[in-house]
Amino acid sequence: MSEENGKYSVWYHTARGESSGTLVLKDGKITGEGTSLSYSGSYVMTGNSFVATIKTWRRNKDVASVVGTDELEIVVAGNAPGGKIVASCRGYATNAPDIAFDVTLVRIKDESPHH
Repeated sequence: MSEENGKYSVWYHTARGESSGTLVLKDGKITGEGTSLSYSGSYVMTGNSFVATIKTWRRNKDVASVVGTDELEIVVAGNAPGGKIVASCRGYATNAPDIAFDVTLVRIKDESPHH
């Protein structure tokens, strides 16, 4: 099991706005959802660096997209410094390459099933 496996809070910002959500990373796969979109994709770790490709689709029609379109393929690359819970990255949507993304991931502490 990889050390990056787990649940993360994700915040992303574009020139059109910002939003947040939750991601689950497990053995190179990504799943999750935000206020308006659901996410699915994959990632590759090389040392402390990573590249992820994520597809999005609309799950809540009442919340505006910060990109202006619902179905995206987003590519992000960044660093996850060893021993830290935060990763930062930049990326773009392949079908809207003029829209840059700044993304921050923060590991959510695993909760024990026992109190």
